[in-house]
Amino acid sequence: MRIALPACLVLAALAWAGDEPAMPPMPGQPDPKAAAAVAAADVAWEAGDRIIIVGDLLAPPNQPGFAPRLHDQLLASRKDLDLVVRQLANHAIPAARWRDALKTELAQRPSAQVVVIGVGMGDALAALNAKATAIPSRDEYRAVVEDMAKAAQAAGAAVVLCTPAVLGDKPVGGPFTAELDGYAEAVRALAPAIGAELCDLRKPQMELLQARNAKATRELNVVSKALGQLRSEAMDAATTAVAQAVAAAVKRIPWSIRVPGIPFKGTAQAEIQVRRIAPERVELRYTTDGSEVGATAKLYQKPFAVTETTQIRVVATAKDGGGSRTATGWWTAYRSRASESVAGEMLPGLWVDHYPLKRWRDPIANLDAMKADATAVWPNFELDAVSRMAVHRWPNEWFALRFTGWFMAPYDGIYRFATYSDDATRLWFGDTLVVRNDNLHAMRWAHGSVELNKGLHPVTLWYAQGPSLHGLEVHVALPGQRYQRLPDLLLRRTPAPPVRKPLSFEVTGGADDAGEPDAAPNLPGAPGGVPEPPRPE
Repeated sequence: MRIALPACLVLAALAWAGDEPAMPPMPGQPDPKAAAAVAAADVAWEAGDRIIIVGDLLAPPNQPGFAPRLHDQLLASRKDLDLVVRQLANHAIPAARWRDALKTELAQRPSAQVVVIGVGMGDALAALNAKATAIPSRDEYRAVVEDMAKAAQAAGAAVVLCTPAVLGDKPVGGPFTAELDGYAEAVRALAPAIGAELCDLRKPQMELLQARNAKATRELNVVSKALGQLRSEAMDAATTAVAQAVAAAVKRIPWSIRVPGIPFKGTAQAEIQVRRIAPERVELRYTTDGSEVGATAKLYQKPFAVTETTQIRVVATAKDGGGSRTATGWWTAYRSRASESVAGEMLPGLWVDHYPLKRWRDPIANLDAMKADATAVWPNFELDAVSRMAVHRWPNEWFALRFTGWFMAPYDGIYRFATYSDDATRLWFGDTLVVRNDNLHAMRWAHGSVELNKGLHPVTLWYAQGPSLHGLEVHVALPGQRYQRLPDLLLRRTPAPPVRKPLSFEVTGGADDAGEPDAAPNLPGAPGGVPEPPRPE
């Protein structure tokens, strides 16, 4: 069973952090019934399905939340399952910020089958912490939750909506009791309206408080251990309710397609997977050059051979009128390279050269034919490096950057890299071109792989910007892990700027070419103009 369970994270990390390795089981004794429903043999899970639980943490410090509790029982109940349970949770985070975190998660890892949303408690806690008396209105809260749910549904997931839990143990007269009751009513009305499963955490908890604390004399220790933190028994009951709702949501998971791109050496058999619908009921058309899939694109019938890094884009259309789906995946051919010895001191960061550009033709401006007008140091592959360049002029148009340094591979294995840029980027390890994200275009992903020995490897990235919008991100998946933003800790430089070694590759124009670019920049309809995220597989 493959269950990824990152520890609860601060929101700042949730907004951009990459994938984390599975954490060890947390202390606690989950209710044996907690995941019985979701692990039942007749629940139609498929290998690789993912559950995301996002929102209010509810569990006290050092106690397991929903995801660890589900994990423990799933592991004991269904050893055949290959599920990923991921929890994005924290205390005192307003729903609007959870919306941003969920959308980032869905953009980076779009393959979730069930998304559990439980927010609202954080709005009340944030208001209490700020000594405020107002929290978002019921209508404002409903709008945010509906936006979250529809984003998850648009990503191909079934949705479970949870009502807010109790805040403290007063059934009446507690902090923001009326507002949270209103939030709960909004969720109860919203779930059937948008085709989501309802998990009502608040109603049974309020009924228990009415029975045990009818006079509202106790602030805590009936259901709550602290404000916003449930006692173990209440957490067990809430987990059971979530598990039952998740099991019911499985039938709502829509059919989908998947392009499970992998790194390979030599030749690979690229395949397109059809999930939760018979393959003969859909027509699959695809391209292998990154272009849009049209009516005349190739018709997929069986896996096919690829011998070089290939982006496969797919459109699947149900033959019975059941809609269409799109997917993208990368098969990345890799080469192996040994680490290198470096004499002398190594410092954090990278050397960055700045180049002013005239118009350049595709695929990328030839920086080897140019002389830099400024050099600086910057921690990572980021456009903020231009802030160190006194020669740089705004707006950010027609310039280039060359980043040079060393990548510290923490262990042997296959490393996957991705650039997300507007406009062109190329990433080399030594003289091996790993990622090629050429041409003038809107923000777009490109992927590549390389097998590295543990140790230091020379790394170079070229970035060329044309007109209008701009952007640059570099992501890495360490061996056995998933994509994350490339950590500063893995980058080093020499004390003095290195001698630049030419990197040979084809170009159709240079930096001094005054001709018009071959491709129109920043057009949403241009091939590759719709960004796809790094694949989580």
